[in-house]
Amino acid sequence: MNSFTNQVAIITGAASGIGLSIAHKLLAMDAQVILFDMNEDNLHAEFDKYGDKAHVVAVNVTDEQHVLFPSKSTGTSHRGFCVHTARI
Repeated sequence: MNSFTNQVAIITGAASGIGLSIAHKLLAMDAQVILFDMNEDNLHAEFDKYGDKAHVVAVNVTDEQHVLFPSKSTGTSHRGFCVHTARI
């Protein structure tokens, strides 16, 4: 299995479906994840157990200002990538 050590993934639609599955898989492969979804309660229920590896952000990806602020405020200097699975 490949490792995503020192990489950060931003995953939209992470509270359910494909985004949820991808987030769990990437966490199992040692990535840090920033989880975007409007369903903050489900994000916390699914990802609080990962501690500092998972950063929950309640965000509406259809609103540019919602997306820009959390993306800039994560404070990470690692390589990263985005996985867009949010239904719009």
